Amino acid sequence: MSPQPGPPSPRSRPSDGRRRAEHRRDALGSRGIVAPTSHLHGACRRRVHRTSRPTPREIGRPIGHAYVLRVVAEFQAFVRDLHDLAAERVVNLATSQAQYRALLIGAATEGRLIDRGNADLRSIEQDFQRLGIGGLNGKIGALNSRWAHPSGRGDRAYYQDLIELRNALAHGNQVQLDRLRARGIADTVTWARARLPGLDRTGKALDRIVWNHLVSTFGREPW
Repeated sequence: MSPQPGPPSPRSRPSDGRRRAEHRRDALGSRGIVAPTSHLHGACRRRVHRTSRPTPREIGRPIGHAYVLRVVAEFQAFVRDLHDLAAERVVNLATSQAQYRALLIGAATEGRLIDRGNADLRSIEQDFQRLGIGGLNGKIGALNSRWAHPSGRGDRAYYQDLIELRNALAHGNQVQLDRLRARGIADTVTWARARLPGLDRTGKALDRIVWNHLVSTFGREPW
């Protein structure tokens, strides 16, 4: 009788935080953000029913708005999960006494900017600085060649466009929305979907930065 394989080693099993972070990152792939549902599409048609001759763009505009909000929310959730995971591993790898670990993890994550507002670059940099990860903008650029483009239209600029578009839609700021449209930032599913590869590159860079920081700090793989 052949021996039964034993359970996987603890190192081979990703933590819950790791699984959440990977799920959020993968959700930014080309197939991760699902297409708007039929009931949402029907609601959009009812919303514009009172107009005389709605154009296809007017009919689909609420779908585009919902899609933009979903994309930004998914990326912010990924950043939050990754920060949770990093804080947990910093405390555990520092061999803190078990009875104080929950307290220390809470102190590292309480009052984060990414919990109180947008996950813009400034907020992400400040929150990860609390874990000893500084110079985040430059580190992302070192891992993602499309982060900063000479034309100014790299992944960083497009990410900021998404944040501004999300704010205009969430707060019903028509003046800001008109200004964004004049700059070529469209509140449509097509425009938002075109930003997904950049978000995926940024998410992968953040994941690698956290990994490299923990390995260099503690001298061993964090998960």
